Amino acid sequence: MRNLLIALFCVLLTVSAFAQDAAPVVEPAVTPAVAAEEFNGILEVTPADTEAGQTESTIVLDMGEKTFKLEVVDAAKRAELEALAGKTVTVTGELVAAANAEELDVLKVSSWKESEMVINDEPTTEEAATEDAPDAE
Repeated sequence: MRNLLIALFCVLLTVSAFAQDAAPVVEPAVTPAVAAEEFNGILEVTPADTEAGQTESTIVLDMGEKTFKLEVVDAAKRAELEALAGKTVTVTGELVAAANAEELDVLKVSSWKESEMVINDEPTTEEAATEDAPDAE
């Protein structure tokens, strides 16, 4: 009986030692918080192509060199955003990279505001000084 108890103890000790080695402690993964970014550009709206199976219009923010497809969850907010077509807006949201190079990056819109296009036709003070200065000959 004594030998049986010793053998059982050794088996339990060995199993518990392997169990500790086999299952490492896994700490919960912490995902970094995604910060909302601001993007400024001209809002373009393309009507839905029903023949291609689209149910909603496509809303795009054209920033010149970069263009983003806008994703709006709420239908009422989507209608408000569509009403700003052709205007310059500042959009705040989370940027999601496209799965492939042929698609546009998606901007999940959290908020927006209409902004004005800044066009500066006036010369700077240095340019104005050189234009008004007489030629020194």
